[in-house]
Amino acid sequence: MFTETEAVAALETNAWSMFSQFGRVDPGRLIDSPTRLVLETDVPKPPYNTVFRFHDEGDRSLDAQVDELIARFERRVCTPAWLVHPTTPSGVRDSLARRGWVCAETMPGMIHTLEDLAPVPETPPDIEVVEAGVGHGAAWLDLVSTRYGLEEDDSPYLRRVFDKFIGTGVRVWIASHEGVPVSKVGIHVSGDVAGIYGVATTDRGRGRGLASLLTNIALHATADAGLRASVLHSTPMAHSMYRRLGYRDVATFELWARPNEVHL
Repeated sequence: MFTETEAVAALETNAWSMFSQFGRVDPGRLIDSPTRLVLETDVPKPPYNTVFRFHDEGDRSLDAQVDELIARFERRVCTPAWLVHPTTPSGVRDSLARRGWVCAETMPGMIHTLEDLAPVPETPPDIEVVEAGVGHGAAWLDLVSTRYGLEEDDSPYLRRVFDKFIGTGVRVWIASHEGVPVSKVGIHVSGDVAGIYGVATTDRGRGRGLASLLTNIALHATADAGLRASVLHSTPMAHSMYRRLGYRDVATFELWARPNEVHL
């Protein structure tokens, strides 16, 4: 069993490990230190310009530290975001609010310790599910672009990220209908935990339980790999689905941004 402290640590460290990958492929850029994890890329949409980890460096005020990071984003054309994670200093919210930022979304951090997994539901007869490899980058990118409203100019960079990390602690399952990708789920492994990321379903695939099906497949793959738990950061809309699958709430994560710029 995970203690609450261990569960929070698993949620935080898995997210940091996952999103740091985007800063390790050119032209992504990464500030990575014990007190900071800041992703900067040329993709202007979130979450590709985000403060993911922030701890107090203790040598100047929190306001000054927050200002330094916000200034980095404001020098560029992008939509920045700030992940307030459970161990973020409490004063950061006030500091962001004084600069006009708002809490755009709350995300329940959840954990599943893989006991008593239900069988994977049957795949609908007109749906094909495959585990993605390097050759599935275009299908993955199609679903990512639909989810985040990305542009064609963002594609080469994101394909390089996919091709570099798929199969190296990253696994993705894609569901297609009549050859058209309609849903995906990915996992990212760090330590003995796998995080669920990138759950997306197009309008064509909605109402068929595909997100639940693919998450079930990912849960069983996590258990089969001998890992201790699955973690995820849910949107409010998907929260009840994850509860039905056996996840429990651990802590709340908040995504802060400038008003009316970020909608998950």
